[in-house]
Amino acid sequence: MPIKKDEFEKGRREDSLENRIENFLKESQDSAFSQSELAEVIFGKTRPPKDFIDFLVNQYPNLLQLNEAIKTLIQENKIEAKTIGGTTYYIRKK
Repeated sequence: MPIKKDEFEKGRREDSLENRIENFLKESQDSAFSQSELAEVIFGKTRPPKDFIDFLVNQYPNLLQLNEAIKTLIQENKIEAKTIGGTTYYIRKK
């Protein structure tokens, strides 16, 4: 399936996880969010895992992807991270 030229130039699709995070933070530009709060917004509220295997199979892959997307956005200077009271929060750079 072909992709748009701007997707090619940016190196990511419009519906990418990075774009979803960035768009959410843009819409909520007066607030900063923790990784778990971003996960709930992006992936929806998850049920508590039944056990460790359930966590590894059903939730851990999403958290890994979210973590990588956040790292990419920080490297691209699109969002900033700040640790406050032991929790890291993310906000879109203006």
